[in-house]
Formats: sequence, structure tokens, C-alpha cells
Amino acid sequence: MGHVNTDRMVFAMAIEPPLESVQEFRILTSQASAEFSQAGGAVVDVVTKSGQKESPWDRVDYFRNEATDARSYVRRPHAAPCYFPANQFGASAGGPAPA
Repeated sequence: MGHVNTDRMVFAMAIEPPLESVQEFRILTSQASAEFSQAGGAVVDVVTKSGQKESPWDRVDYFRNEATDARSYVRRPHAAPCYFPANQFGASAGGPAPA
């Protein structure tokens, strides 16, 4: 069972699922099939994780610094480099819903 996650006012994604909740994704480009009737150029199909009996724990660390950044193709050689470091920690927990 699926759901269209499109805001009809601006035709953008209405709800962004957290990265930890995504189980798999698929990107369909060019001409999508008839089941995606309003797809202009691409469709992103996201499947989220389902509930489990045990309590899964996930820990994440989003790390970025200038040593791991790729060199920009359009940056001028003598321009000052842009530096946007990030080191964000997070966790998520899940489990069965109480009856």
C-alpha cells in the first residue's frame, strides 16, 4: 500500500522521512509507468522500515570536513574556499506498539 507524498500547492515532497527509517529506495527517471500519473521527469520510491518485536537501536554520525569534501568544478582557483564542517550525532529507537 502506498501513499503520494506530494504537496499539491508547490508540487514538492510534503514529508521527509528520517534517514534511519528508510529501508530501500528506487529512482525512476525518464518516462515512469502509468501508476505514477503525475511524474514529470522522475519518481523517487521510498520504502520505510516496518515494526519489529524487538527494540532496534540505531546510532548515526554525519561527519563532514574539508579533507573529505570534493573539489568544486566551478570554483575559481584563487577564490576563498567555502568551509561547512558538520559533525552531527543522532540515535533512534523503536519497538512494538503497546496493545
